[in-house]
Amino acid sequence: MQLLVFLLSFLVLVTLCASQDYYDEIKEKPCNLAFRCRTGGELVWASTDNESCEVYPNNCMFESSNCNRQNNYESEAIDIGQEECQKLCKTSCVGNGTPICGYYEFELRNFGSQCEMDNFICATGQIFDLYSEGLCPASSVIELYSNFF
Repeated sequence: MQLLVFLLSFLVLVTLCASQDYYDEIKEKPCNLAFRCRTGGELVWASTDNESCEVYPNNCMFESSNCNRQNNYESEAIDIGQEECQKLCKTSCVGNGTPICGYYEFELRNFGSQCEMDNFICATGQIFDLYSEGLCPASSVIELYSNFF
């Protein structure tokens, strides 16, 4: 009888501890801010690992990204400035990749791959977004991005 009481008590204790662990996992995220960022402003040049450079259109978008990183329990990006960040820019891409069309301030531009577009952004600070996979529509092509470096 004492063994049965002990086992039941142990089972209740384990269940309570497991419930607390579950609660800890579903509690509120560390960053509860909701950002509505406007376009424009000064670029933010940042890195999360001192091995790559990420360019943000402005401080609001930088802070919003860091909030998302915090909520996903990832390392936050640190503003390291343009000069230091551009030292971390990649200059080549492995493999061919799929051609893409990017846009920036009403300009469409062809890139050989997402990697090439990322390298261009890092080198120039012109933050192109993906417009479509494949080449840009012929009537609006500025110039094929090739051999930038």
